Amino acid sequence: MKKCPTCNNENADSMRFCLQCGTPLPDAPMVVDLGGGQGGNTMETKVSNRGGFQQQNFQQPSSGFQNPPNFSNVPPAAPKKSKTWLIVGGIAALFFLIFSAGAAVVGYNMLIKPSPTPNPSPTASTSPSSSASTSPSKSPTKSPTETPDETPAPKTNDGSMSGSLQRMWIDYNVTEGGEKGMMIHVSYKVTGMKGVPSYLALYFAKDNGVKLKSDTTGFKSADGQLAIYKEMDPGFDPAVYEDTQLFLPYDEIDLPPGKYNLEISVDVIYKEGGLIKHLKDHPFVFEYK
Repeated sequence: MKKCPTCNNENADSMRFCLQCGTPLPDAPMVVDLGGGQGGNTMETKVSNRGGFQQQNFQQPSSGFQNPPNFSNVPPAAPKKSKTWLIVGGIAALFFLIFSAGAAVVGYNMLIKPSPTPNPSPTASTSPSSSASTSPSKSPTKSPTETPDETPAPKTNDGSMSGSLQRMWIDYNVTEGGEKGMMIHVSYKVTGMKGVPSYLALYFAKDNGVKLKSDTTGFKSADGQLAIYKEMDPGFDPAVYEDTQLFLPYDEIDLPPGKYNLEISVDVIYKEGGLIKHLKDHPFVFEYK
C-alpha cells in the first residue's frame, strides 16, 4: 500500500496519485539482490513517474527508506473545475428559450393572427334644421299668433251678418302655462257667417274710455290697445258658441296696484280686418295688488 505523504490516506501500490487529495505518490522501490544475501550489499533503484531511472543509490541494507524521494519535477495536480460556468450557461439557455417563445408569440400575432374587424362608427343623427322647427301653437284660450289688422278693409258687412251676446263672466286668479291671470267666458250667437274666417275680439279700456295699452304681440290691436282674440270659422248658420274661453295674464295689464273700473268691448271682426258686429260693452271691476 502507498501512504499519502500529505493526508496519510492508504492507496493501492498501482496508484500514482492519492485518491483523497490528488497528491503524487512515490513509486515503489525495486530491490536488486547482488548476491550478498541478507548481509550483502543491495542496490535500491527509484523509478521516476516519467518512466526512467532518475537516481541510483547504493547503501547498506536497512529496513526502509529514511528519507522519501523528492519528486520536484512532477507537475501539480490539476485543479477541480468550477461549477460557476455550468450555472451561468444554464441561466443563459433559459433566457434564450424565454426570448424564443416571446418572439414566436409576437410573430404569430403580427403575421398569422388576423386583425379584428373594427366596429363601424355609429351614424351621427342629423340635427333638425332650425328653419324646419315650428313654434308650438298657442292655447285655444289664448289670442292668435298674429294681431289682426284693425284698419277697415274694402270687405264690409252688407247687413247679411249679425250676432248677439248671450252671456259673459270672468274667473280670476287662474293659472295657465305657468302664468296667473283671468279667464273670460263668452257665450254668443252669429248668423249669416257660415264659412267666414273671423275673430271674436275683446278690447280693454277704463270706464272713462281711456284705452289700456300693450306692447306684446298677440295681446294688442293694430293701434296698440290691449286686446285678446279667438279665431272662429262658423260651420253652421246660425252658429251658437256656448262657452268661448279667452285667457289674459295679469302681467299684460299695465296698471299700478289698485282697484279699477274697467270695460271690455266685445266685437266680431273679419280675419283680414274690419268690423262685422259689435256685440256688447261689458263692465267689470279689476283689483290689482
